[in-house]
Amino acid sequence: MALALFAGGPAWAQSSVENRAEITAYGGWQFGGVTYVRAGDLKLNDAFNYGVIVDITVRPGAQVELMYNRQETELKLQEPFGVSRVLTDLTVEYWLAGGLMEVERRGPTRPFVSLTLGAVHYNPKESEIEERPISDEWNFAMALGLGVKYFASDRIGLRLQGHIWQGFTGTGGSVFCGGGGCSFGLFGWGPVQGDIAAGLTIAF
Repeated sequence: MALALFAGGPAWAQSSVENRAEITAYGGWQFGGVTYVRAGDLKLNDAFNYGVIVDITVRPGAQVELMYNRQETELKLQEPFGVSRVLTDLTVEYWLAGGLMEVERRGPTRPFVSLTLGAVHYNPKESEIEERPISDEWNFAMALGLGVKYFASDRIGLRLQGHIWQGFTGTGGSVFCGGGGCSFGLFGWGPVQGDIAAGLTIAF
């Protein structure tokens, strides 16, 4: 099907196969994330993130995208008058599925936009919450991505990307702090995060 689409094109394109899967392993830096609560601001510290993306072509320039993104960070409470304390280490995981559309093709360079929906998993280390234990939370999430792929060959490519991540965590929020420690609940519209990342893509 796809070989005919690239007839007469450059060597890298002539061997391309449109109906294929692409697997990308990536790493980057994830930042932002604030939820406003009565006791102050719950903030996710900036930290390294990494993940895996699987793209399956459904037609030229359009792909179904499956994505897993993980960040090991800290949850911090910024209290009024500048008082700040770390509540717990926190793992943030996004499990998303959606679509990717290549905006245009300039030889091996392929700018794209993506939109994915799914779930975010906030997983605190309960051992650091002394006042009372807390459980992890699963919430609805979405991500908007922009980036570019560059295929040096038919099978190997480099992917540069940025995302805006949104976790929807309810309609409110609370933090309780006592002499023995703090406990918290993530509610409200939830933290908005961003990231910049690069990855290696292998196409099949």
